[in-house]
Amino acid sequence: MNPLKDKVVKRKIRLSAKECIDYIVNAGGIACLAHPIELKVDIEEVRQKILELKQYGLKAVEVYQSKQTREYSKRLLEIVNELNLLYSVGSDYHGSITTPGFEIGSGANNNLNLNDASILSEIVR
Repeated sequence: MNPLKDKVVKRKIRLSAKECIDYIVNAGGIACLAHPIELKVDIEEVRQKILELKQYGLKAVEVYQSKQTREYSKRLLEIVNELNLLYSVGSDYHGSITTPGFEIGSGANNNLNLNDASILSEIVR
């Protein structure tokens, strides 16, 4: 009889942004900041955070996301272009029950175009 068989060990691991980016890069991935709007700071503070993360190896930012305004996405695109980063598109689709009105790959009310993401050329490379 194994006393550990039915035990579940839960452990929270807190990683810094640099550590996360290092893991992604070392695994051959492209480090991308998703949902920058969730930082809940003004756009200049977002720019500063992106600049900091770029120093750690950040290569992309999710510029187009279903919950953002077009103006916010436009400003993010300007920042990404200024900093010479790639950008991604996120529909934020998590299933019809949790995100009604969203479609996979097209966002809310079909407001996204996945072909616009500059990160795609880097992924297929």
